[in-house]
Amino acid sequence: MCIRDRIRREHRGLLEQGVPSDYSTQDSTREGGEHKMHSGEWSWRSFVSKGRTVEKMATKCPETADFLINTVGADLMLGTPFAFSFFSTLHAGSSIAAHAAPCNLRLRVHLPLDCPEDKSLESCGMRVNDQLVRWEPGSPVMFDDSYEHETWNRTATDRTVLLFDVWHPELTTQERDAIVRMFANPPPP
Repeated sequence: MCIRDRIRREHRGLLEQGVPSDYSTQDSTREGGEHKMHSGEWSWRSFVSKGRTVEKMATKCPETADFLINTVGADLMLGTPFAFSFFSTLHAGSSIAAHAAPCNLRLRVHLPLDCPEDKSLESCGMRVNDQLVRWEPGSPVMFDDSYEHETWNRTATDRTVLLFDVWHPELTTQERDAIVRMFANPPPP
């Protein structure tokens, strides 16, 4: 069984166990109208949230955790509030309006797990800057999310990817370390 199928099986196990989304439009830490960008439903089940590993998810999904820690390895972005890794489900009939990340310290990767049968870009896809992207199960998509991007799923089935952030390849190891140190001890309010 390939790694995508093993990760997909773990995600489905979370759904069968009733593990809820940890992304909520009621989240008071997401100010500035972020929730107004969404139409429909978008759910997350996080491994890394704001740079910190979510241990309970690593325990529930050991093969996914092993893939992120040992295969993605040192390139997996950790230690900054801009670092995330989660199962991302854009539910049927949902969209996320055009937006851009606050910085270009990272590249974002989508490892498609479940994609709608309808393969047309009009039905389910993503725009990054002026490029249109269609997800194919098992074929990773890497992009710089500091460019304006948007997603849509106009089908009757959900689209799920394992989303994870990696360090921008133009940053040196010393620069990465300095960025992590900068966020390690935030100044008092």
